[in-house]
Amino acid sequence: MGCVTYVTRDGSDQPQPRMAFTRDALLIRGCGRTDFQGGSSQQLYKSVHSQIFTLPKETLLYLAHDYKGFSVTTVGEEMLYNPSLTKDE
Repeated sequence: MGCVTYVTRDGSDQPQPRMAFTRDALLIRGCGRTDFQGGSSQQLYKSVHSQIFTLPKETLLYLAHDYKGFSVTTVGEEMLYNPSLTKDE
């Protein structure tokens, strides 16, 4: 319930492409855990799809941590290749 994503604004004075810092909601080719107190897989799925996957596909995503050595991905890559979030709810 406490996940927050910070997104750079769209504008000529802002970095391009846009950037989003997702903390633990989204991982490269994965997603955050929902088995903790108050966790909800349905809410996580809806939040990622309505808040992160609606950003431009070229938006760079920086995550809180990664266990495979990756440091950045894009919205478009995760929409195509994230096995946890490419399936129907």
